[in-house]
This record gives sequence, C-alpha cells and structure tokens, in this order.
Amino acid sequence: MNKVFVLGAGFTKAFAPDAPLMIDDYCGRELHEKYAHFPAAKKLIDAGMERNGGLIDIERVLTRLDARMPYDFEQGVGDELGLLLSDFKSCLVDKISAALAKDVEKGGLRPYREILR
Repeated sequence: MNKVFVLGAGFTKAFAPDAPLMIDDYCGRELHEKYAHFPAAKKLIDAGMERNGGLIDIERVLTRLDARMPYDFEQGVGDELGLLLSDFKSCLVDKISAALAKDVEKGGLRPYREILR
C-alpha cells in the first residue's frame, strides 16, 4: 500500500513560528552533494529543487520516494532511493525538532514532542 504524505505545516506554523513549510529548505543542497555519484537520487533532488526555485516540496518528494516508479527497481536504484528517503525524513524531523525546541505558543504542540523522539 502506497502512502501519500500530507503534513499541514501551515497549521503547525501557527503554534511554532519557525516550523518548516511544505516547500522549504529540506537539505537539498547538502543532499545534492552527498548523492553526486548516485544518478537516480541526484536527478530526483535536482528536479525537485529546479521545480521550486532551489527549495524542496517535502510532501511531493516523500510521496515520490515512498511510492516508487516502475523504473526505480533497476539494479541498485531502489537502495539509492531508499537511502535518500531516509535522509529526507531525517532532515524533516530535525527541522521540526529544532522548531519545537524554541518557544512554542502556549504549549499547543507539546504532546507532539513525544512522537518526534
């Protein structure tokens, strides 16, 4: 069963002003460098950044990496994209954790801190 990632970052921003948005800097430049020698992953990162003026649409990229395409199952490509999915998830969690570490409006998101641990 494929997943579709819907994050609702605009709502979160009402409680944590530093929370990332759906289209934001999700380590795109760093991952571009890290995956410079992995053609499928690099192509996906570059396409995402090009589409959004250097930023990443995290819902789109997580959905794309989780669902996969038929041509993603060529030898080695699946492993490459699996690692990239893990790196994007880590970047997202790090950004949310950093936002929650700051002063959060009236503690409205405190219950979610446990989910991120």
